[in-house]
Amino acid sequence: MNQDYGRKVGLALQAVQQLHADSLRLLQDCDMTIGQGRDSLFGNKVGDDYDTRIDKKWMAEGVFRFYDASKVKPGLVEAITLCFVDLQTPSKVVEPMLLAGQVQYRLSSEKDLHGQLYCWELWEAFFTWSKDQRTGAVLMPEPQDHDRIEWLTVLAVPLYSVSDIKVVQSVMQQVREFKHKGTSSRGRSARIR
Repeated sequence: MNQDYGRKVGLALQAVQQLHADSLRLLQDCDMTIGQGRDSLFGNKVGDDYDTRIDKKWMAEGVFRFYDASKVKPGLVEAITLCFVDLQTPSKVVEPMLLAGQVQYRLSSEKDLHGQLYCWELWEAFFTWSKDQRTGAVLMPEPQDHDRIEWLTVLAVPLYSVSDIKVVQSVMQQVREFKHKGTSSRGRSARIR
């Protein structure tokens, strides 16, 4: 490796560190606004446990927050996921994305919610279950797990288009309004205003 390449890698690592620091602040702001002061359903955890063994990944692929919205409807969760990179399929996440969404879980009892949760629900909904990955549109992909999920919505925007928490609030409001219109047909979408 030449010295110029090493400096470029150093700058890239500094940019990644800044992305992670900015993302942490954004999630803290989401806790007070989107989460309305409620605890995340995953506690203080924002990502998978990272294994630091030599044969495992060290980089965060993304982070998340899930908020209990069961006061609106039992089993309803509002979530934010920040997607940085997909280490297994690099072409999947071409730029960092912010995903906002709602997930309506099927519950047999109120105590059942935690057993239904999967921290990468929005990631799967947008990148795997959606027929397309349009940004700026509220999507209602067909869930792959009908036993756990009744319906879900997701809206993706490039993370670097988020200038402050008001953008995230607007995105989440679009998600809330879309579902509250009583949409039941799968695959529907609406463009962000």
